[in-house]
Amino acid sequence: PNAAEDAPRAELLQILIEAGIDLVSCADKEWNPLHLASSYGYAECLYVLLQSRGASGMLERDSSQANTTALWLAAERGNAECVEMLLNYGAVNGKKANGKTPLEIARDRASIHKAKNAASGKRYQRCVELLR
Repeated sequence: PNAAEDAPRAELLQILIEAGIDLVSCADKEWNPLHLASSYGYAECLYVLLQSRGASGMLERDSSQANTTALWLAAERGNAECVEMLLNYGAVNGKKANGKTPLEIARDRASIHKAKNAASGKRYQRCVELLR
């Protein structure tokens, strides 16, 4: 998504947090808000979430979907800005899902996308650099 799409979501999210929404209870069975923001590349939303009080309990929580963390999902989708932000907030890089760490999945995706699309390959390569 581009910043113009992300900004209104982040503003609304900030309003909801300030109104007292319980971030943990609004998670669905599989993904919490950090999973969603990281997976879809909503960096501004992710920042708002990470600034909130409820984020620390969600940072390393696995989804029921293959035990993926927010960091793993961001790496798997090539969302480098989200990867960097999650690492800065203390996300653990070594946690495996589907038998791979975030670094391993980003490395796999980088080699796949490098041949297909240069821009996409660069996104994944940036994730690899951040996760080393």
